[in-house]
Amino acid sequence: MTAFEFRNALEAFAKIDTAMPMSALQTLVWVGINDGTHQHELEEYLGTSNATTSRAIAWWADWKSFKDKVRGPGFIDSYPDPMNRRYRILKLTTQGRAFFEEVFGRKPNE
Repeated sequence: MTAFEFRNALEAFAKIDTAMPMSALQTLVWVGINDGTHQHELEEYLGTSNATTSRAIAWWADWKSFKDKVRGPGFIDSYPDPMNRRYRILKLTTQGRAFFEEVFGRKPNE
């Protein structure tokens, strides 16, 4: 990624929220690259607890802040793994895929 492309990516993220936590930004990028993998793998990558990772996922899902009733952009979907319900699978939604492609100029998982 060139410096120009990086600046454009940061500007796209800033349009969503100028106070976005770094863990939230890393989460969307990681899910886009590893679409369809388990949440615990994201936890290992970020080096964060389950609670911190869950908040970063929720930031992109339906509730940026459930307590404050602030809706998220709906870019990530999280659901139990049908083979092992202790694990959650993370996938980009249709809107999340479109945003990822717009920002990074490529499809997720490429």
